[in-house]
Amino acid sequence: MLAKRVDTGPIHENPLSSHAVSLVRHWMAKCERKHTACFDHPTTLPTRVVDVRGSMLRLLDPSPLGPHQYIALSHCWGTCRSFLTTRGNLEDRKRGFLLQELPATFQDAIEVTRRLDVPYLWIDSICILQGDQEDWEIEGSKMADVYANATLTIAAANASDDAEGFLKPRPRPPTLTIDISLSHTNGTSTGDSTTTRIYTRLPVEPKLLFPPLDGRAWCLQEQYLSPRVLWFGSDDLCWGCLGAGWFEDGRRLPKRKLQLQLPDVLPAVLEDGTLSHTRWYRMVELYTTRAITYAGDKLPALSALASRVAQRSGDQYLAGSWRGDIFGGLLWYRQVRTSFRDGEPEAPFRGLARCAEPTYIAPTWSWASYHGAVGFVATFLETTPKVLPSASVIDASVTVPGKDPFGQVQSGFLLLGAELLSFEPAEFDEEDPAVGSWLRNRMWCLEIEDPDVDVVTTLDYHDEHASGYLMGVPLLYSKRADVGRTNTPTDNLLECTDESANKARKPVHVYGILLKAVGNGQESLFERVGAFEIRSIRLCDVNELLQNVGKSEIKII
Repeated sequence: MLAKRVDTGPIHENPLSSHAVSLVRHWMAKCERKHTACFDHPTTLPTRVVDVRGSMLRLLDPSPLGPHQYIALSHCWGTCRSFLTTRGNLEDRKRGFLLQELPATFQDAIEVTRRLDVPYLWIDSICILQGDQEDWEIEGSKMADVYANATLTIAAANASDDAEGFLKPRPRPPTLTIDISLSHTNGTSTGDSTTTRIYTRLPVEPKLLFPPLDGRAWCLQEQYLSPRVLWFGSDDLCWGCLGAGWFEDGRRLPKRKLQLQLPDVLPAVLEDGTLSHTRWYRMVELYTTRAITYAGDKLPALSALASRVAQRSGDQYLAGSWRGDIFGGLLWYRQVRTSFRDGEPEAPFRGLARCAEPTYIAPTWSWASYHGAVGFVATFLETTPKVLPSASVIDASVTVPGKDPFGQVQSGFLLLGAELLSFEPAEFDEEDPAVGSWLRNRMWCLEIEDPDVDVVTTLDYHDEHASGYLMGVPLLYSKRADVGRTNTPTDNLLECTDESANKARKPVHVYGILLKAVGNGQESLFERVGAFEIRSIRLCDVNELLQNVGKSEIKII
């Protein structure tokens, strides 16, 4: 019987040893030879690149050069701000600068670029004019192409600050030396023996392979968009492309990490031309667990990815969501924890609310308006056979302050045609020890006589002074029984006959958002304040609940 082959090899202390460089070259050559998806277009240079050839480095405007190979850097800025390009020093950068002037991470990136015989390197803080809003908007809108067209993206995964550098000595893994006696295929001894060395490695946790880089929000889209990424971790190198993923010691990259590329995580256009919204939601769930220094960057840090998805799908982008599945985008909820256990997200509608962003980031209906990790109901409904809308979109608009339609948002609204349910304040005995903080946070309830029906509400943020009624807008029904429906989206979508009522015994869930009225009362103007779920209700009971409620035009800001 053949033993299972163990892919393992030595880890050199120097991350840029001749062995490591040869291995990276091998990965690149194999990818270019076998993975057509990784090399499906000519490499167009960005607006500016660093020319790493020669002892004097130069910031180059390569517009007349045509297609060339270049490497992009994905890194954590940290507190280091020692070498930035501005409008004032742009000409000095073009005339040239020395390697020693750069922070350690940039020096290391240049060394890797040179060792791989690639002439140009793109670094955001050098190639985009810092403090120049116009240049930032122009170059920020091109970010998707910068990473997608790069020959390789270097991920400085083990450096939390540009002053650290990432070419750090690595610890050698524990080894076990064993003697092996050789035998013929019939089992008889050959009389020979050999000695081999086994390098032991701990199991890999696929959720966060490369802290601190994997914990930064900006770096997510950089790795999603890059067809080839070379991670410099604390222990070893790692290669990931659209076709394969390997560690330096021969182990395969876990599939979950390998799928951090656009065609896998976001197959932006499926065979029928429809955007995979659920995969977008899963990406946002991961994104919101990451740290971001400036709250105003929450949408810009996804703008490159959003622009690429919009380009391929033709869908309309609305402050982090897509009009093609706007109700799925509206049905987000706050996560209790900022990490996942065993790869599973937090269940909907549990835990304490945190707070809204301190400054305006997005309309209240957008997940981007919430300060913290979010989840989406749509990820739980992915395998539900039938999910039906209960509302209709009359109009939707987002206004941006600059040139990037996928970046910062100035204002926005949704105009829906939907029923409004009245949620009244719930009364709890504050002295009752059984009433915990989670229960007290479920402050509004919907009167339903059926004791088997459970109504769960959750607030986006805690408001100690909240009072009065909230309005609930049902958006989606998860339909798990063979019941009828009408074909007109502006009418009640669910019709109930005697026959279908008898079949509707399995639980049906209704999902919606909670609103509070704002403005001067001249129009139905609302802000989102939470979400709700009605569990274990039959469709006939839903109709009974809504029979005295007509559809209204509801404007949410």
